[in-house]
Amino acid sequence: MQYLTSVCNRILRRIYSGKNNSINVRSTPFYSTILRPSSLRQHSTYSLCEDQVREQFIRGSGPGGQKINKTSSCVLLTHVPTGLQVKCQQTRFLQENRKIARKIL
Repeated sequence: MQYLTSVCNRILRRIYSGKNNSINVRSTPFYSTILRPSSLRQHSTYSLCEDQVREQFIRGSGPGGQKINKTSSCVLLTHVPTGLQVKCQQTRFLQENRKIARKIL
């Protein structure tokens, strides 16, 4: 078995200072772990069939203001036989998100 670990941060609270009106943010890292069989390890000979992958372009979420609400630069890939889904919105460019999502899948 192979473990994949990713880190995401969650803001616990915002502390306002009365002297100079500054904001201090305290955050805590959370780890998510995925367990997958070692037979799915990435090899250089592994390739995806394009007819087994469904690709959708959707609007992303999070900070970015009006730009992220107007453009569909987030990529959602679904491997149809297994039902695995990958959603990528790491960059603001569609082509880069497509490449990253395919690497992850």
